[in-house]
Amino acid sequence: MKAKLEYFSKINKTSQSGAIYDQIKQDAEAIKDKDLKILKNETLLLRQKYESLSHENEEIKKNLHQINKVIYEDRNTSNMNTRLLTTEEWVTFSAFVNRTLGHILEDQNKANQKLNNISTKMSGKLYSSTKKPVAFYAYMSKHTPTITVQYPLTFDVVKTNIGNGYHSSTGVFIVPETGIYVFTWTIRMYGGYKHSTQLMVNTNEIGIIHADVNHDSDFSGSGIVVTHVNAGDNVFVRTHASWNIGAINSNSSGRSSFAGWKLS
Repeated sequence: MKAKLEYFSKINKTSQSGAIYDQIKQDAEAIKDKDLKILKNETLLLRQKYESLSHENEEIKKNLHQINKVIYEDRNTSNMNTRLLTTEEWVTFSAFVNRTLGHILEDQNKANQKLNNISTKMSGKLYSSTKKPVAFYAYMSKHTPTITVQYPLTFDVVKTNIGNGYHSSTGVFIVPETGIYVFTWTIRMYGGYKHSTQLMVNTNEIGIIHADVNHDSDFSGSGIVVTHVNAGDNVFVRTHASWNIGAINSNSSGRSSFAGWKLS
């Protein structure tokens, strides 16, 4: 007989959770690599522009020094009529050179500022890419007997616990770092049982699934939630205050499980 299902949130097969995690991880790596490549290209172009401006600046300084030297020597000759420039011409020429030099220095400073900004962005990207990830996965080692309402479920077999946020004795994930997280849980039941299970953050429900399994059936349902949580928040799965009959099952044929990982 077919299982009669009532969904309050998205329900997937257990195998889909791993696939979604892998896809999200691949997408995040691709975005990180693309961002770093763009930043490296921008940095290279700015360095080239900065070096070009520095070289041009040095050349103008050398030329200006030579001009000053020639003018000074000319003014000290006995024949003042053979000077290269008149006083008025010299003032005009000096103003022009100073303006040109000022523009070049301004461009050089702007290029240097952009280079510093990109270096800061790159440092942030590299730092974030080297931060240790947060992820956990655990499942029930055996069937959970008939349970009461609002009963916290314990997933005692821990397979992954990067960041040490999950506690198998209580079934609670204590958030180690503030950020955006994905949480998923799977509940397996035999025929004749029905349960609503909630994903809780502290005292707030942020997700719920329901399954009502007819006799001679066997069913697993999963829920997935993406949410922002703060460091120190308690995240766990519990039964609802209503709609609970029978045990929650877990064995080598199919596991009831709880998992989560940090996106950003």
